Amino acid sequence: MKIPRIIARCALLPCLITGAALAARDDQEDLPLIRPEERTAIDDQSRAFNDTLAPLIADAARSTVRIWLDGERLAYGTVTGDGRTVITKFSELADPLESTFVIEPGEGPSRMGVVAGVYEDDDLAVLRIDGDPLPAVRWTMALLPLGSFLAAPQPDGDLAAFGVVAVEERLLKDAGSGGLGVRVDPRFTGSGVRIASVEPDGGAAQAGLLQGDILTRIDGRDLSGFMELKHVLSGKQPGSKVAVVATRDGVEAAYEVILGKLPEAPKLKSDRIRITERLGGSLSRVRDDFSRVIQSDMRPKPNQIGGPVVNLKGEVVGVTIARADRTRSFILPAARIQELLASSAGDPAAALARAEAGKGPAFTTELPEPPQGRMGRIRMKDMQGHVDELRQLMDFLRDELDQLEKR
Repeated sequence: MKIPRIIARCALLPCLITGAALAARDDQEDLPLIRPEERTAIDDQSRAFNDTLAPLIADAARSTVRIWLDGERLAYGTVTGDGRTVITKFSELADPLESTFVIEPGEGPSRMGVVAGVYEDDDLAVLRIDGDPLPAVRWTMALLPLGSFLAAPQPDGDLAAFGVVAVEERLLKDAGSGGLGVRVDPRFTGSGVRIASVEPDGGAAQAGLLQGDILTRIDGRDLSGFMELKHVLSGKQPGSKVAVVATRDGVEAAYEVILGKLPEAPKLKSDRIRITERLGGSLSRVRDDFSRVIQSDMRPKPNQIGGPVVNLKGEVVGVTIARADRTRSFILPAARIQELLASSAGDPAAALARAEAGKGPAFTTELPEPPQGRMGRIRMKDMQGHVDELRQLMDFLRDELDQLEKR
């Protein structure tokens, strides 16, 4: 593969991505209210875009499989190790304990596979398959800065989804992570993070930090705001030490803080927020509380989750692990996957029992009941199709306007 040529062609992405090209994936969503000639033009653009990326995703596509049960496609999978192991999203596997799944590669005969283990915290299942080995994926530890291009293949070499890195690698599971023992001031607009209050027995208090101090650097990393502070601390365990630089009355000083344990924050999503999340289409059953993930704006469908993701060089940087909402999907990075596969997988039966008892990742996230009265069930049901059509039309018009502004 000639990387320079691929990069040069991908530089033309803004000229190719319009309308339905954003939906270049299996079972492409229909776009309503457009003329036949517009649909033809959009389809042509989508094919041109797929052709441009085909060499980029070809190797990863050979390590991508579809996972079926009783004629229904449940998820994608990524071939690893000796070619007889497939990793995929555990919560998308219907009846994972008793079933034998059909594993369909892009080329050659299908195989049969069973769940051999699970990494519960990351909702990752390990399947063992029979038959001849399939091409195993080759991971890369390449860093992914913000804005890095990403693509996910289908097993047949077509494009399943594409996007960019929206948020760098971070920890979603806050419980168990280390914290400074402070509350920050959300109204502060200057450089750094101002301490609004200090927990009396926390690490910050013991190190000598006070209310009003401004945190400017942790472990050599400058702090631009609260999210930067959260990213710096993500993955650091309680009991570990961090080097903190803070200013007090304009005077800078250094502190060594021993991190304490963060309290587990309650999940207080309202019904309105949950409904809003669903407006972009179907979502993954388990879509949060992972360990380390990369956030992207890719839009894979839930039954396309579990396949490899490549960067602009065609290197496999991770696997898709969840479609979180209309604009967010999560990728499990290659380093985390290799770390998991080097450890012992958990018992699928125990993981399923914990999920059903509400002590593990929930396998289903039900939509809240529509409100009764003037906006009751019948009206909501009748309106849903119109809302979806209007949303897709707005997406189409927005993307077309973006292209006009770039010309």
